[in-house]
Amino acid sequence: MESNVELTGEGLSPAELKLLHELIVALRSLRYGSVNLTVHNGHLVEIQKTEKIRPKSLMVSKGFP
Repeated sequence: MESNVELTGEGLSPAELKLLHELIVALRSLRYGSVNLTVHNGHLVEIQKTEKIRPKSLMVSKGFP
C-alpha cells in the first residue's frame, strides 16, 4: 500500500497528528504486549493497549535473564 504522507507529518490534519501521537505514546510505553486499532467507517475510533507482565521469578525459573 502506498501513502502520500511524509514522515515529517506535513499534510496531516491536527486531529491526525494527535492520533499519531497517541499511537506513538502507546507503543513507547509498552515493553511486552500489543496495540490494537479499531476502525469504523474508515475512521480510527479506538487505540487499545494490552500489556503482558511476566514476574521475574517465573522468568528466572524458565531460563530468562
